[in-house]
Amino acid sequence: MYDRAKAERPIRFYERLLKLTAGRFLGKPFELAAWQAFAIAQIFGHVDSNGQRLVSEAFIQIAKKNGKSEWAAGLALYLLLADNEPAAEIYGAAASRAQAGLVFNVAAKMVGQSRELHDRLKVYRRSQRIVKRADPWSFYQVISADANTGDGVNPHACIFDEIHRQRHTELYNVLKFGMSARSQGLMLGITTAGAQDASPLARGLYEKARRVQRGELKDPSFFGLVFEGDQKRWQNRGKPGTAQSREAILSGKAKSPWKRKPTGWYAANPSLEGNPGGFLRLADLESDCRDAQQSPAQLNDFLRLRLDLWTESVVRWIPQEKWDDCKGKVHDADDYGGRRCFIGGDLSSTRDVTAIVYLIEDGAGWTLLPKLYLPEVGVELRSRADGVPYAHWAAQGYLTLTPGPTINYDYILRDVLELSKIFSVDSVTFDRWNAQGLAQDLDDEGFTVRLISQGFGDMSPAAKEFERMVYAGELLHGGNPLLDWMVSCTEVATNTTGEIRPKKPDRQTSTKRIDGVVAAINAVTGLMRDEGDGGIGITVLSA
Repeated sequence: MYDRAKAERPIRFYERLLKLTAGRFLGKPFELAAWQAFAIAQIFGHVDSNGQRLVSEAFIQIAKKNGKSEWAAGLALYLLLADNEPAAEIYGAAASRAQAGLVFNVAAKMVGQSRELHDRLKVYRRSQRIVKRADPWSFYQVISADANTGDGVNPHACIFDEIHRQRHTELYNVLKFGMSARSQGLMLGITTAGAQDASPLARGLYEKARRVQRGELKDPSFFGLVFEGDQKRWQNRGKPGTAQSREAILSGKAKSPWKRKPTGWYAANPSLEGNPGGFLRLADLESDCRDAQQSPAQLNDFLRLRLDLWTESVVRWIPQEKWDDCKGKVHDADDYGGRRCFIGGDLSSTRDVTAIVYLIEDGAGWTLLPKLYLPEVGVELRSRADGVPYAHWAAQGYLTLTPGPTINYDYILRDVLELSKIFSVDSVTFDRWNAQGLAQDLDDEGFTVRLISQGFGDMSPAAKEFERMVYAGELLHGGNPLLDWMVSCTEVATNTTGEIRPKKPDRQTSTKRIDGVVAAINAVTGLMRDEGDGGIGITVLSA
């Protein structure tokens, strides 16, 4: 059944106590948009015969910049302060602590803007925790998958932000199953669309939400709300919608936030100006649409971030079919004895993958022989964190585990020296960052060592040549699955002059790795340089 009073209570909490925290809306009262009020009414208004909330799991998917972080932060504060749950543990979760901290930061600002909230809540910014003063066992705490935590929690509610980034179900399930002792536990996933193969968890929730919205699935414990555009007519703005009245929303009779559904861009962006209460600037979407017409990568971002459409994958630099066309039989190193060789390296700090790639002359083309290294200690933890089978690849010989908990560069040096006895090594090229130790050791051994930056000027010529070699079928690789994965992870950044360079993944928020690709490009840099010709930004040791 539906209880209007229970639906209206959290809405009044927003409108009476909360203020917005960013930009031109800073300090203004939180006036809920129709979609925000509708979601609250549907989650909190439906109850069982004992008056207990029916909805225990919810999923909301909405395009970027439509106000989801502010809404989610307000919901966390309500659940902590006003949901009548003793020792209420509220968790703000995400794939990374940095991502989970975004909603927390908004909630902390809301507390700071309200005298009543400040008097009742204590914010601990360093530990990212908000505690109820009258009940210290009630708190809002940031938690993340990359911290390997979650066991032992007893959540009353969890708000899982950008769940499309969550590759595994472990943290989600630990939090969801941890609610079993709560009478009104709530698990909320809120996100923008992602890559279809990146998060089976988020994709599954999306599919369930769409089935619920279409009336194909009846599940009173689940609430789903998805806003998305039209992929076939992605350049079409569409038309704004007409929102349900407040009375229709609060009565529980409304089946969606819309009295007349919006179309096109407006369907994916309920907060787009033109829609009722819209604040998102239409000009910004128009600008992004123009950019998308010029670049496949930007089109993919426009579809996913602005139109909230799941894409096949995050746009990769080298198409899968082109990379597969270069796959062939790569022999043992001994079979290339005396061949001309260029070595490229991308060195990690302590615990990540280090890549040394040998670019070996092979008839009219070149063969890639990748040597990839990871510390032996902690490899299983690293496998879980990155979502790839490092230990399995090591057992198959595609990855070398170096002794100890950090990368052992003495081990790698010995490897390079041994393999270099086989080839006729022309030069070794490293990214300047973190390479000085190994670079100096190789220089002392008589190698020509080049150090380059990762900027456009140094990287672009070799990156474009690497791309040309792949498309022309002049580069042979043996199908090392770890290198294949790294190629699939690689995107490129482009500057205004058309130069390109690989885009390094954010180590704090991304599980992608591209070290082997960067090392291969560095090897191509050596191929393109005459010995002693450092070029712009290139340092030649002992020159």
